[in-house]
Amino acid sequence: MFPAGRPRRLRRDAFTRNLVREHALTVNDLIYPVFVQEGEKRREAVPSMPGVDRLSLDLLLPVAEQCAEAGTGNPEPSRSQRHMNSSRFL
Repeated sequence: MFPAGRPRRLRRDAFTRNLVREHALTVNDLIYPVFVQEGEKRREAVPSMPGVDRLSLDLLLPVAEQCAEAGTGNPEPSRSQRHMNSSRFL
């Protein structure tokens, strides 16, 4: 009869439980790649990242608004960030 006991070392504290639990991906975990370049009304494709452009500041503002409306860049930290901050790991 193996195991005779049920080891609970993986459940002893919140940090360890968060490491071994099922993964959950939320919009707070997403990062939208944005590259800024000098000038005005300039948009230049990033060859190694299809669909991603380098934008001048005047073209970047509408993109930032779209990201904010979609919820990316939400100031609410993800669960892992909250835990790391509360555990003084950062």
